[in-house]
Amino acid sequence: MERTRFITHRDTRILVVDFSGIEELDELAREGERVSLVIRAEPPDSLRLLIDFTGVPYNLRVVRVLAEIAEGNADHVRARAMVGIPQTALPSVRAVSEYTRRPAEAFADRDAALEWLVLQ
Repeated sequence: MERTRFITHRDTRILVVDFSGIEELDELAREGERVSLVIRAEPPDSLRLLIDFTGVPYNLRVVRVLAEIAEGNADHVRARAMVGIPQTALPSVRAVSEYTRRPAEAFADRDAALEWLVLQ
């Protein structure tokens, strides 16, 4: 299954990253490294990301892995929209936004996330 792909929404290029259903930390880290290769091949401040975390367990180890990925890719990302985030993880979303100095928002569904991304 291809988890990373570019789409166009309202004439805006968006990188869709589908982490949904990944339950093992090692698999999440491996997929994160694959995504990082795609992101770092793009110009600075150019990418709008839609990331789907549906079914990914929320715990400190997962947050740590994802924070490392976000930090390493920050220069290439313009904005991050996330779906599938539990309410308890919303403070982590705000922390990623502050730490990377890039907008990051959580949404209930992909359509709302895509609409927000085109405005960024």
